[in-house]
Amino acid sequence: MEDAEQGYYTKDLRNKLINSKFKFTFIKQNYKNKFETVGGLMQVKTINFLNNQMFRINKLMLNYLISEWNSNNSIFFKGLNKFHIDTHLIESHNSKHLLYKNILEMAIIYKNIDFYLPVVMDFRGRINPQPQYLHYHSSDLARCLIEFSNGCEINETNINLVYQALANTAGKSKITIKNKEKWAKEFLEKLNFKSFDLNTIFNNPLIIDLINNIDEIGQFLSLLTSLLQLKNNNLFHTPICFDATCSGIQHLSAILSDIQLAKETNVIPIEDNSDNPQDIYSLLANEVSNTINNLEDKELRTVLKKILITRKLMKKPAMTVPYNVGLQKMTDQLINAGFFSKEYDDLSNKYLYYIVDKSILKEDETLILSDYQFGMFTSILFTVIFKKFPSLKEFKNYVDKLTLIILKLNKPLIWVTPAPASMKISQSYRIFKPYLTKSLYSNIKYNKITISLPTTNLDIKKK
Repeated sequence: MEDAEQGYYTKDLRNKLINSKFKFTFIKQNYKNKFETVGGLMQVKTINFLNNQMFRINKLMLNYLISEWNSNNSIFFKGLNKFHIDTHLIESHNSKHLLYKNILEMAIIYKNIDFYLPVVMDFRGRINPQPQYLHYHSSDLARCLIEFSNGCEINETNINLVYQALANTAGKSKITIKNKEKWAKEFLEKLNFKSFDLNTIFNNPLIIDLINNIDEIGQFLSLLTSLLQLKNNNLFHTPICFDATCSGIQHLSAILSDIQLAKETNVIPIEDNSDNPQDIYSLLANEVSNTINNLEDKELRTVLKKILITRKLMKKPAMTVPYNVGLQKMTDQLINAGFFSKEYDDLSNKYLYYIVDKSILKEDETLILSDYQFGMFTSILFTVIFKKFPSLKEFKNYVDKLTLIILKLNKPLIWVTPAPASMKISQSYRIFKPYLTKSLYSNIKYNKITISLPTTNLDIKKK
């Protein structure tokens, strides 16, 4: 087990793991589960590899972002570098403002220090960095500020990965790999920089026009400046973020042998369409628009038609399908993503209406949805994929019923990932029973509190 001798957070944790005969405490168990997930050597190697990566702050990007933060017309922050006090979006705006401020302040603190980003694995096998804000799973701002301390050499083969990443961050993620590389090379040729000069780069009209229309401005500029410095630097330090796995819907299309779904998710290529991959999120966005246009309720149809059904909006509902997420949780995700904000009465604590974010409105106006209108809209988003691809609905019903039988027998859902990973994952949510008790730290006679303690029975609702 030599590979397991490094990469732990502390020597104390390493000793605990070894003394417990590799009952891996780096797996963050869910206290609601009756049984624990068990890891193996592959998980040890993965954790060790990630924990051994040394990072540093990209000072070039940090200096640029500090100047943008102090600018009254920031291209990068687009107003989020200032506190907002005038609109109904004050909470959402200021929350992002404080997040960006924290990230920048942390980058300033660490700008002359090499550091590590320890990770933890949850009970489903997902890996996440433990530090908050400044890490490679965070926002575009955080990602563009992080680079590897020990870079790698760039050759004719791996530079194509950089070209692909540049195109992805420039909003070209839906074109083919070949066309991404072609676009990146042509874009660099159009810039035609003879030397590396920051003022020339950040004030170039072609670059400014591009970054005004993309989401991942920071990562794009980080990759671009790193590419332009290749002649002066022997090593490449900029991380490249790729979605290295296929989506859950792609997996389901193969499991269900659904040819149409496989084509729409690019599992099966469509003949004579190799340069234009299919995009299921845009397809579903069109389906939602058609559903709204055909609503019988004229008043509801008129209101909902004002909403621009974008690919970005549809991605959340579509991605929830493989995770068997319910309507309420999907709705919460849409609100947390900033597409909607909810207003409520402080006295009754009841929601009164929902405000639609202007980024998904066809006109520059304020659109307020009643609770009924908002509920109807989210229901359309939630059900459209099942109407378009009925096999998904049939499979969902089958899995739900099978799960219900297993849980009624008070048995856990356990599955083992294929070798060599061989991780034994348990989903066994317990029923918690409430108990009324009195606080030991209060002198008030009738000050009662409720605590919930786990039972031995599994919760059939948590499937």
